[in-house]
Amino acid sequence: MYTRQSVRRPGDDPAVTSCAIQRTLCTEFIRSKTWEFWYPIAERFDDQGESGATLERPGLAKLLRRIEDGDIHRIIVYRVDRLTRKLADLARLASHFERHRVRLTIVHGNIDADAGSLAG
Repeated sequence: MYTRQSVRRPGDDPAVTSCAIQRTLCTEFIRSKTWEFWYPIAERFDDQGESGATLERPGLAKLLRRIEDGDIHRIIVYRVDRLTRKLADLARLASHFERHRVRLTIVHGNIDADAGSLAG
């Protein structure tokens, strides 16, 4: 799972911007999928205080390295804006994930990107 909290701005909802809260929500989601043999890994891929306007983030770089090594098969994020704020960057990441056969699930909004549709 990947989490990101940018620098706090007025109007940010602390209920979804904190890496710890995102991790809790994603872990609860994963636990709801245990019947599908989903489980969280202990390693953290967090970017605390990093902007989503760029892909140059240490936690994301670490995650991408693990993907390239073949160690990660699914990425869980709470909201798509925690992964990136730019559509072009999302397309680049999705292409990278597809090349490495990694699935992306976005918890808030019930988006299962590897299914190509909204999850119900």
